[in-house]
Amino acid sequence: MCWIVTRHVIFGRIIWSVVSEPQTVLEYGWRSEDGYYFSHNTQRYFAVLLLALQLLICMWLAMSASSTPSSSQARRPGQLD
Repeated sequence: MCWIVTRHVIFGRIIWSVVSEPQTVLEYGWRSEDGYYFSHNTQRYFAVLLLALQLLICMWLAMSASSTPSSSQARRPGQLD
């Protein structure tokens, strides 16, 4: 259960923060002499990569949930069919 909360709820909040709030913390600028490279494109690419990772995590969860029998259907030791 902890996996679902951290990877789908909290990570989703992080993605939303990257999409909607960077301009409140960072300024957009491209200053190579200072080593500062943050533009609208940088923000977009980073958000797209995080969304792609979230998609992979969702696919992994769906595959693992479909291949793993639920605990209510698991057999106890010595239980016959």
